[in-house]
Amino acid sequence: MSLAIETVFQQAVMFAQSGRLPEAKQLFQKLLKELPNHPQLLTNLGRIDFQLGNLSSAVKFLQKSVQIDRNQPQAFLVLGNGFFQLKDYQKAIIAFKNAISLSPKDTDAYFGLGIVLHQIKKNEEALSAYDQAISLRPFFAKAFNNRANVLKDLHRYDEAIESLKRAIQIDPEFVDAYYNLGNTQQILRRFESAVSSYDRAIALKADDADSYHNRANALSALGLYGDAIASLERSLQIQPDLIKAYFSKANIYSTVLDYENAIKNYEHVLAFDPDFDYLLGNLIHTKMMLCDWSNLDHLISLLIKKAKKLEKVTAPFPVLALTNSLTLHKKVSEVYSRKILVQETKFISQKKEIDNKIRIGYFSADFHNHATMHLMADIFKYHDKSKFEVIAFSFGPDKKDEWRARVLPHFDEFIDLRNISDNEIVECARSKSIDVAIDLKGFTEDGRPEIFRQRVAPIQVNYLGFPGTMGSEFMDYIIADNVLIPAEYRKYYSERVAYLPNCYQANLDQRKISERLFTREELGLPSSGFVFCCFNNSYKITPAMFECWMSILRNTENSVLWLLCNNDLASNHLKAEAVNYGVDSARLIFANSMSVEEHLSRIRLADLFLDTFPYNAHTTASDAIRVGMPVLTLMGESFASRVAASLLTYADLPELITTSMQPYTELAIELASNTERFKKIKEKLELSISKNVLFDAKRFTADLERLYMLMVKQHKNAVESDHICF
Repeated sequence: MSLAIETVFQQAVMFAQSGRLPEAKQLFQKLLKELPNHPQLLTNLGRIDFQLGNLSSAVKFLQKSVQIDRNQPQAFLVLGNGFFQLKDYQKAIIAFKNAISLSPKDTDAYFGLGIVLHQIKKNEEALSAYDQAISLRPFFAKAFNNRANVLKDLHRYDEAIESLKRAIQIDPEFVDAYYNLGNTQQILRRFESAVSSYDRAIALKADDADSYHNRANALSALGLYGDAIASLERSLQIQPDLIKAYFSKANIYSTVLDYENAIKNYEHVLAFDPDFDYLLGNLIHTKMMLCDWSNLDHLISLLIKKAKKLEKVTAPFPVLALTNSLTLHKKVSEVYSRKILVQETKFISQKKEIDNKIRIGYFSADFHNHATMHLMADIFKYHDKSKFEVIAFSFGPDKKDEWRARVLPHFDEFIDLRNISDNEIVECARSKSIDVAIDLKGFTEDGRPEIFRQRVAPIQVNYLGFPGTMGSEFMDYIIADNVLIPAEYRKYYSERVAYLPNCYQANLDQRKISERLFTREELGLPSSGFVFCCFNNSYKITPAMFECWMSILRNTENSVLWLLCNNDLASNHLKAEAVNYGVDSARLIFANSMSVEEHLSRIRLADLFLDTFPYNAHTTASDAIRVGMPVLTLMGESFASRVAASLLTYADLPELITTSMQPYTELAIELASNTERFKKIKEKLELSISKNVLFDAKRFTADLERLYMLMVKQHKNAVESDHICF
């Protein structure tokens, strides 16, 4: 360079160093006209454009510079950052690797490489890059922080926490590290520690809306719902457009059964981001809890449209009550399973000899007073302990109630896992070398499907809790019967079907029924007349089903419909709907909550149970049958819409199974009007009960054990899993 050019060059460098970037750029561009292929000029212009956010221009300058002179590690470093921001990740990797080859001790190049590799989910390579950066710069706090994020994605959570603690030790005011520490502690269900980490992040950065939001989720997990809502309100004061905070508020309100406020917040999310993941399913399900059917047809139509396009529109459970379509149910479950199916772990175990005891693991959050125990308690009791070891893996609350006490003695081991992470549950389960893992929750509330994604046993089974397919490769079998899943429907299930010879539903031999004798009058029922009833949850009552019920009432004199009162708002909505159909709202009578034993006693005062569709009665149907009350059902194609049909088939009452609304309506009217026919139905049911067709838990357990043995035999012989029928 001439002296004059050198002088201008130095002045441009000074402008750049002092932050006067436009002036520096102007001088460098002036010099470039004189020296169009000067690599330093091109590199400096590339750096300035990068700082100014002119990424495409920056990349062009830098690419030209390194083509002329490849011996420029810093130019490759900036070029890598430019390509990364332009989302051209492969070129970014090449640029960073060139920087490293020219300057093997450049920690920033390793750091940048780690960021890109993590972005494209090459996590092991990203971890190696961060480790190299740290080996060269042991006090590189940002590298420890980013390294922890990679370890978290690799499910190596304890290592991630150690890496974050090291970052904080180096830089005690590292806000992001505290925030990431809280996130990782939440995954490990260390919620109190997570709250403390978020509190520290907030102390350092009072306007950190994300920390307030995630802190609220941890508080909610601790049951501190009021504090959680307050934390979310603070996050929204800081960032009013933080849509996920409204979604979290809605979820918390739903948890505490404040459905009105839940709906308001879900609708706020819908107004600003109608494509928010799983929003529509939550909103519709909450509206149905209140029997609030305003705009429901439009919302369901939108949900189905999005679900068909494989969008993340709903969790699998809500859709069971919205549509009878097996195709749609499977699509929704497949999409949801992909959310958790990051990488399925192949289970490797020592094959056991077939004459050894088979180890069965039952996984549930419901080892207490819950419908699952009302069905399963005797099964645990009757397992043949000479052939099976039975272990309970409980990740729900210990309510210390009679149902917990009832089942505890029947397990060889009962393991309380409620306060530990999915990874720790997997490690615990694997340490027990179980052969068959039974998931009694599936995609229902408090389910932990992630543990099955990681494989806790060589054979994993979907049973009882979730009436549908899990839509994933990590469940090997679903237990059913020939009514629930006819051969032509198997294609709609990702699992192989393991068929029981009779009804799929477990039941107790005997249910404790209160000796208290209720009168119709004390329950608000008329002293005479026909009593229809349905004790299903309110979300199962669809507008179409309710319209059908109102037609039945209009055509049966002196009849009433006895329903479960889930909440006053739902009751009021149903009363208003009845008036719209020309039915006196007084003909709808709502039953308050009482103990299960008393409930079983009072329902004997009803005449006919009217089932819901497409989500049938399950436990409530078998309860009705047990006390001698006929159940009228409408059977569809989905698992959830065929459960009552299964119960009725094996109770020898197939005449109470209909397949469309009109026959359902006509048969209900006929049974209420034809005393002789109804009497014969009742007598037939009583005879069936006396034969213990459905309520023989010992026989059921023996059949279930035969299924388990056939599953293990297939696995032992390395036979590709197939449907099991016997």
